[in-house]
Amino acid sequence: MTSSIEAPHPHHDALEEDRWLRYLDNPVTGVMPWVAMAVVTGTHSFALGVAVGLVSSLALMLGAKWRGEPMKILEVADVVLFAALLILAISIRSVPINGWFNNHADTVSNVGLALLAFGSLAVGRPFTAQYTRVRLARLPLAMHRRLDRRATLAWGLAFVTASFAGWYGEWILDNSNNIWTGWTLQTLPLVWAVIYVRWEDLRGLATLPGQASVARPSGALVRGCSIWLLPTGIAGLIGGGAPQSVTWLVIAAGIVGYIAGAASAARAVVGTPLAAC
Repeated sequence: MTSSIEAPHPHHDALEEDRWLRYLDNPVTGVMPWVAMAVVTGTHSFALGVAVGLVSSLALMLGAKWRGEPMKILEVADVVLFAALLILAISIRSVPINGWFNNHADTVSNVGLALLAFGSLAVGRPFTAQYTRVRLARLPLAMHRRLDRRATLAWGLAFVTASFAGWYGEWILDNSNNIWTGWTLQTLPLVWAVIYVRWEDLRGLATLPGQASVARPSGALVRGCSIWLLPTGIAGLIGGGAPQSVTWLVIAAGIVGYIAGAASAARAVVGTPLAAC
């Protein structure tokens, strides 16, 4: 019978000592070229934004390779997609089409990443899998698969939510530069995805012998997510784009959620390991 315990990743010990690999072996780092593309496009042009995204993707892929890590699906997909978009941007001579890409780069990036996330789930190869095998190398393979599905789903939902926020600002409010819908409401779901994935990782690690105390309670997750509602609501008050009643409701939800989450976390300092659920 084949053991369900996966052998430690060959570079696991190096990963613990190599601070560069700690950054490179993280799906958050893998999506940064898309963020860079959206930011550069918003201030310059679509062609330059795509070029920056392509160079960033190549740098991440080659950096990981240089540190002894294999190329990852997300990195390869980034390079292929950015190369195709760069060819498109250079070949398009139509001012209206270029203008559309310039105004909707954030939506293009969010939709592209959402399709990548859900597409990888559909084919049974979550894009976070290669990162999990390195970051959580000593966990059983079955636990990896469980964490991968949850993490990839969380990222997919985050990208869909960010896409909706961008769509609302651009097509409903007719203001692609609105600080609330163009920036904070698109950033919030991504921050929540990071917090959630880390929370699940700790619950997975808590299943290892002697590691039960690393799991964090649900209240800690609520507290961590709620605090980010405060700058989101404040940005809405400053930048407009929504009724003040809505932005004040977001701020109130952040305060109430943080207090409730903190109180719950204080009562249960240690959370429940994932395998026990």
